[in-house]
Amino acid sequence: MIAWKSWYVVMSRIEDYSKWIIDKTVRYYGSAARDHKDSFIRTYSEEELDSLFADERLEDSRYYYILELLGGESASEVLLAFHLAVAVYLYPDFAGMVAQQSGGVSLRLAMEIGKKAGQDNVKTYSELYEGFIELSKLLKVDAGSKNFIDARLSADETLIIYLEGNTMIPEKLEGIATLYPLMEESTKLYGMDAVRNELSALFKYRSETEDSFFIQISGVYGSGRRTLVKAAADKQDLGVVFFDYLKVRSLSREEKEKLLWYALREAILYDAALCIYGIEADERGDTSREIVKWMESILELDDIQVVFCTDENIELAPSTDRAVERLDLSIDDMSERIEVWKGYSEEFGYNIDCEYYASKYILPPGQLKKMFMALKRKNVGNDIFERKLYESGLEVIKKPEYGNILSTKSDAKLESLKLPEEQKTKIFEICDYIKNGYQVFEKWQMSKTVKYGKGMTALFIGRPGTGKTMAAECIAGSLGLPLYHVNLSQILDKYIGETEKKLDKIFEYAQVSNVLLFFDEADALFGKRSEVKDARDKYANAEVSYILARVERFSGAAILATNLMENIDEAFMRRMRFVVNFPIPDKAIRAEIWRSSFPEATPTEDLDIDYIADKCELAGGHIKNIVIKSVFLAAARKRKVTMLDIMESIRDEYNKLGKNINISEFFPEYAHYVKQHSIFK
Repeated sequence: MIAWKSWYVVMSRIEDYSKWIIDKTVRYYGSAARDHKDSFIRTYSEEELDSLFADERLEDSRYYYILELLGGESASEVLLAFHLAVAVYLYPDFAGMVAQQSGGVSLRLAMEIGKKAGQDNVKTYSELYEGFIELSKLLKVDAGSKNFIDARLSADETLIIYLEGNTMIPEKLEGIATLYPLMEESTKLYGMDAVRNELSALFKYRSETEDSFFIQISGVYGSGRRTLVKAAADKQDLGVVFFDYLKVRSLSREEKEKLLWYALREAILYDAALCIYGIEADERGDTSREIVKWMESILELDDIQVVFCTDENIELAPSTDRAVERLDLSIDDMSERIEVWKGYSEEFGYNIDCEYYASKYILPPGQLKKMFMALKRKNVGNDIFERKLYESGLEVIKKPEYGNILSTKSDAKLESLKLPEEQKTKIFEICDYIKNGYQVFEKWQMSKTVKYGKGMTALFIGRPGTGKTMAAECIAGSLGLPLYHVNLSQILDKYIGETEKKLDKIFEYAQVSNVLLFFDEADALFGKRSEVKDARDKYANAEVSYILARVERFSGAAILATNLMENIDEAFMRRMRFVVNFPIPDKAIRAEIWRSSFPEATPTEDLDIDYIADKCELAGGHIKNIVIKSVFLAAARKRKVTMLDIMESIRDEYNKLGKNINISEFFPEYAHYVKQHSIFK
């Protein structure tokens, strides 16, 4: 293997090297060529030819590297064909002469020129075919010929630029492929030393042996798969051609094969590994199967290393007859997460408690880096680091396919919850569980006895408006986590298996986006299993069992809310770390809710909050509706908010609940107000 950074730049000599094949070709054509007027298209003396290869740097040149790839002196016909293709590209007059005499460059023409020049290295048919395969990796092949010996071969601009010593990706691959490294550079990698060493060892073994195998690196989006490839390649002084399969996925098979050929050639030219990324499983099945088959059928790949970066659901081994070495990247390993946090905090100049943040934020390295970059751009200091980290997270995480992220940047805190002390205590315990996960499972090594089900799962039970959603928002706000509110109407599907697929995507998204997962009306999704009476019942029970297992595997934080506790399957209750009952607030708490609902800037006049709280046994959600309506009524009437506005709003809220009340009878102490306003009569 030629060292990645060791080639000398040879600019002007490429034209000189072509004189050798021009001399042989002119001698082959005889008088038909000797009369050509171009000063280059002629025969050359032995002294002239000898001087072409006198430069001691030749053996370090790219041209010489290509000749070695094609077999050196033992592959004379193959080398002649390559020389011919390059010379034809460089000299249009020479190309015209070859086209006129022989129709173009082919392996047959190279064989005849070699024979005329006295070369007696006669090869078998199979040896010639092997030589043709090697040429087809570097030169374009006209697919019109039925016989490989007569197939037309041609060089292109990219190959010539490469031979001249310049480095570039073909125009056809712009936006699709990249070459690493283009300059002297190294890749920073945090928290993956063990897997980097493993991949580096595979690269080394592959370069030193004839053992041919694929390497698969699987992980979630942002888990650092390509960064890992770069870091491992650095250790072996190896280049990498990265090919984005997602960019070509929608193209026809023929178009994809052409682009893949260019990428494969780049890997060969630069003695680099080929890394194909963006391979994801879709609804139709495993897309890795077709691309692996192309890799096997288009070219013999024994001379390059091929790495596939896939998502976790791709099973590559069943798609190929070749051996597959699979490396899985996980974001669940706490010690690695701490190293990632340490690496980026030092790189971007932050002095933070990395153990604390790594235990609370389960983020892929790629996403975490984006967040640090955003913080640095905004010149965020250590004093407001956590709050701004939350905001940056909202900016960089992908939008979920189902449901939505509540990204209001609210300042809702646990202290603002109006709940009995028992419920408040449980809410604080939920936050403590999330904060202290590292201390318990890693430092105190509870993970040795708790193999799964280490995530935080809580069930909120209560009537509508009792504060379940607000409590979830306060937990998210206090922890600095985005709240992912799942829209159940988009998840439930009448077709067998579809609900599970959608739910799986939700949990996968939550795992890599570090959000607090919130299922409202969870009884619709996590309901009781029933007695099996027909096929539908059997499937429904299987669906619930699947959901049970998926919840237990989830290592993040999830809150389920329900109005109907009796509809929740008992098995779910066993899997809940916390169960919080949200009661209808008593008089004292209702009064707190009423008072906290009017900001200081809202003008009010003679509001009897204690009286209202005593008369109206309503949950916080209903109180919020009443307050909002009363404030708008006052604004429309161009005066302060009064008891009259509140009483009217209370009447309308009770009407929505199916209870028609008489204001005079419901608020007898304020009957005199009622008589003065015809709206209540």
